Amino acid sequence: MASRPVLLLASSAEVPITAWDVSTGTQLTQYKGNASGRNCLATVGRDYLVGAQANKDALQFWTWHKDQALQRSFVQERAMAVAATPCGTHLAAGGASGALYLWEVASGRLLRSWGGHYKGVSCLAFSDDGGLLLSGAEDTLACAWL
Repeated sequence: MASRPVLLLASSAEVPITAWDVSTGTQLTQYKGNASGRNCLATVGRDYLVGAQANKDALQFWTWHKDQALQRSFVQERAMAVAATPCGTHLAAGGASGALYLWEVASGRLLRSWGGHYKGVSCLAFSDDGGLLLSGAEDTLACAWL
């Protein structure tokens, strides 16, 4: 069985998302039409990538093997951080207002939104089992959500 390559993804608010093969240092592709800021990229399961657009209220989804976006979803405000559960069933985003959003990936349905912070969300992460969402924000608070 062939091993899967280890990829490094990088982006900034000015340049598209770029993927490199870590073992060879080779640039594999650039995901077009999206520049994502710090903490605005996440893998969704084993097959997908999501990026929050730097200057728009939108999320874009790609499969690893295509550089064109598979889907674009509009959100209530500009996302400043995104994270997905390890199994890829849920996606979370944190907004500039401090609000948090949780979606079911398969249906795209927004399950919940809530005011989690007083200032913009700067980082998100799920626990290894996906049962706990951790958030940090510019209000200097770190929170854990069940």
